Amino acid sequence: MNSRWYEINSMVNVLFSLFEKADDEEKKSVISFMTQELINLRPYDKLDVASVFKMATGEQARNRWYDKDESVRIFVELLKNLSDDDKIGFLTKVNNKLS
Repeated sequence: MNSRWYEINSMVNVLFSLFEKADDEEKKSVISFMTQELINLRPYDKLDVASVFKMATGEQARNRWYDKDESVRIFVELLKNLSDDDKIGFLTKVNNKLS
């Protein structure tokens, strides 16, 4: 069975499970906060806004649950492009801030 990219990392998988179940307003609020945190990390901190946006929207939207909202899609694509170690570090940092 093929796993989705976000199912491979348990922390990302838990986060996405929560996102899929959250109502739209809650999801947007958390995504907004997390996107701001994410773009302050490498490699995004060295890029201009246009480059970050191009990286996040370079893949054509499909019919995935996170393609339905542009801000969610941008966050997911940016997260997807991080290395596994950076994903874990980012999610740990965000978890600590939200706790």
